[in-house]
Amino acid sequence: MWQIENAFYANENDTGFTGYLSEDNLFLILAIEGVSRENGQAILQSLRTGILSSAFNYLAQFELKLTEVITENNLPTNFSLAAGYRKNNILYLKTSSTGNVLICRKKHLVKIIGGEKTASGYVENDDLFIFTTDNFIEAAGGENGLHKELGNRLPKEIIEKITPKLSGVKSNQKAALFIKFLLVEFARPANPITHSRNGADLHDIFFSKLHSAYLFLQGEQAGAPRKKRALTFIIVGIIFLIFLWSVVFGYQRRKNADIQSRLNAAKESVNQKLSQADDASYLSIPRAISLINEAKDDVDNLRKEIGNRPEVAAIDKMIGDEENKILKVQEKPVDEFFDLTVDNPQAKGIRLYLDGDSAIILDNGQKTVYILSLTKKSLNKYSFGELQNATMIASDQSNPLFYVEGAGIYKIDDQGKLSKVIDADSNWGNIQSMIAFNGNLYLLDPSKDTIDKYVGTGMGYATRSAYFQGGENGLTGANSMAIDSSVYVGFPDHIFKFTAGSQDDFKTEFPDPQINIKKIFTDKNVDKVYAWDKTRGSIYVLSKDGTYSQEINSPVLKQSNDFVVYDNDAYILAGAKIYKMSMN
Repeated sequence: MWQIENAFYANENDTGFTGYLSEDNLFLILAIEGVSRENGQAILQSLRTGILSSAFNYLAQFELKLTEVITENNLPTNFSLAAGYRKNNILYLKTSSTGNVLICRKKHLVKIIGGEKTASGYVENDDLFIFTTDNFIEAAGGENGLHKELGNRLPKEIIEKITPKLSGVKSNQKAALFIKFLLVEFARPANPITHSRNGADLHDIFFSKLHSAYLFLQGEQAGAPRKKRALTFIIVGIIFLIFLWSVVFGYQRRKNADIQSRLNAAKESVNQKLSQADDASYLSIPRAISLINEAKDDVDNLRKEIGNRPEVAAIDKMIGDEENKILKVQEKPVDEFFDLTVDNPQAKGIRLYLDGDSAIILDNGQKTVYILSLTKKSLNKYSFGELQNATMIASDQSNPLFYVEGAGIYKIDDQGKLSKVIDADSNWGNIQSMIAFNGNLYLLDPSKDTIDKYVGTGMGYATRSAYFQGGENGLTGANSMAIDSSVYVGFPDHIFKFTAGSQDDFKTEFPDPQINIKKIFTDKNVDKVYAWDKTRGSIYVLSKDGTYSQEINSPVLKQSNDFVVYDNDAYILAGAKIYKMSMN
């Protein structure tokens, strides 16, 4: 069972009220400026009554009750709160304003939460929790200074140690409640024979019987016949075996009961965090992910304590299923849509570009550009020696364009003739993407922190102009681009959006902070933005304001070279093959 040691510190110069609660399973400090001691005590008692009269199965319920009592008492805005409620081996935590909760576990002191936050987790033997305010932490010399005063002391000893240091520091609302959890066991009585049958456990009863049998045997040995002594030995042996059975199986039953208790507590904590993650996902994907990761940590800790049992694997699977549901993760099948080897057994596409309903495919190894109709599945192709060094492909009104580093940009016209439409420019750096839109051509050049724009003319393209009006644009590290009238620039872990040369308020929140975007895609015919992470084999779907929508996975995306989206289907280029995958 838990033994709880507590002690409270508050400076006497407060201009308001500072008080605490530490009883049953509730631990709380409350600091309110400009409130009399009488009014403060009344508020504190209202919190006590409201919380202790309620039963909490989830952290959210505890937080809701605190909010309800605070609202009922019409607390001013300048109050600080740090509260905890213990449910079995789980501690629910809530802070407001300058309230903080810290934990010292295994000689390490860390802050769990502060400000408007909640948290929950397991209590372990010898844990020291500190419910306090910013002013107290600052007066104690910060977390490092406070840590030096803790040692392995009990709460009352800690306060005796730090009071002289704090008394010379002038500040209001300087309070702290120290709570230490100690796991203690009842000692076994020295003489189990003296216990009544109703008061002793099975182990004690059999020990008593074995002891009596031994005394009986000692009395028999003086003059009892051999047969009786032999019978006595048999009886004692049987009782001894029964005693061993009771001890071994009793230990096993207690061990199983402890394991089941830990499983139940972990499952309750995980369910609570997944429920909170589901609620949070509507407002903040990072918050939902944080809660899911906390649930995973609970399972990892449980696995360390009781091993990788089937019940632990079941909880792990529950988290995975709920994570996929909350984050809208889907594993989608793919169908083979087209195989370029029907035209050339050596075909291998490296780039894919969408123009209307046609997929433009660059195969520089075979010096070929393929034009594949996605509606008719018809194939056309052009082959030129200049394509051997091409690295990027685009298309303007069904006329393929390709970029050759150091040479320029070439165009294949309606008659199948090749011409250079833009000479290589000495101002070009490391061109990463080329897009044709509304008759104009855009080149992404992150090494020069710019996007070059070439306005289309009847004879080709006008001279280069800058898409941006000047200044720093933050394009270093960009690797892809998409246009739907606004310009989207893709980076490995985020996306920028520009309209008329100015950056929009476009914020991306991906489920995994370790995302590695290889390409982004959108156009004027789709209402989403798609981000391809080749490493994970995922396409993330975002709204055009950057809001996360869903994640679609397929093993093919790990081996592919490029992708586009047409009519709610992704067309994925993987060497000679084009695969089709639904994005609904």
